[in-house]
Parts: sequence; C-alpha cells; structure tokens
Amino acid sequence: MSAFNTGLLNLDEDSPVGQRILGLTQGQPQQQARVPSAEAMLRPLYEQRATKSVPTDPTGDDYRMGIGGRILGTLANFLSGVNGGGATVYTGPGATNNRYAQAERRRVGELTGLNDQIADTEKLSDARRNDYVLATQQEDRAQKQKMVDPDSVYYDEQNGKWKGRPTEDRSRRLRRRTGISR
Repeated sequence: MSAFNTGLLNLDEDSPVGQRILGLTQGQPQQQARVPSAEAMLRPLYEQRATKSVPTDPTGDDYRMGIGGRILGTLANFLSGVNGGGATVYTGPGATNNRYAQAERRRVGELTGLNDQIADTEKLSDARRNDYVLATQQEDRAQKQKMVDPDSVYYDEQNGKWKGRPTEDRSRRLRRRTGISR
C-alpha cells in the first residue's frame, strides 16, 4: 500500500477536507505518470549514424584507379604543366577513381541528413517533454484547487493570496474585542 493511500486511511472522515480528498480519490483508477520517451525513435537513427560515420574504404577494388585512368591522369598533369600550372591528378599508389568520390559525397550527404533528422527528433522530444511537464503541472494545480475547502479558505483577489476564513468562535472573539455587533 502506498504512503498516499495510508495517509488517506488516517484522515478524519468527518472533516470537510478529509471528505473532499476521499471523494476525489475513491472510484478513480490510479494513473501512472510516464514521461514520453523518444528513445525508440532515436535508437535506429543513432545506429545508422554510427554506420555512416565510417568513411568509405578507398582500398576497395571498386575504387582503385585503373591503368587507363593513370595514363589519362599523367597526360592531364603533363598538359597542365606545359600550360602554366593548374590542378594535378594523383596517379600514384592508392589513387582512387571517380566512383570513390561519388560514394564519399553520398555518404557525407546521408550523414548530414541523419544528423539533421536526429536534431529534429531531439527537439521534438524536448518539446513533447515540456508539454507533458506543463500538462501535469496544470493538472496538479487543478486538483489542488479542487481539494481546497471553500468553507475555510478563500482567494483574496486584491492581494493575490489565499486566506483563511475565521471560524465562528474566532468571529465572536473578534467582535467582542472590537465591540462590533451583528
């Protein structure tokens, strides 16, 4: 049994506040508060990002520069040198072809897209969490306002504070001291 339910059992059922609290809690199913989580949506995105973060292997057979590319690259380097300089093409060991550059650009683009998607999902998760917190706070305030006994407490609009109403005995004592009669 929870501490709240134990506290409810110990309330004086004859008091108006006790009756009011019991009236609010009896017959209603206990709601389990659960903060919405975006972990289920983010986990696959994080896994995809981890696989896309690994750079493309330039030593693969698909990306090695062939003999034709090396000959044309050497010719392009010679002609650019004769012409007065310019961009050179690497044709030495480990040289890659255009397919490698395309694959790497595609990988980087997909990684950027995943990072954007993760950032959007995290922002959405934060917004949902904030909405949940605000909703629970509003619900708590509404329940607290329902639990206030209107016979013993009132809200003073001028001061913006809750004040207690005097009981009948206290009112009599105040009237005797001040000399005010009904």
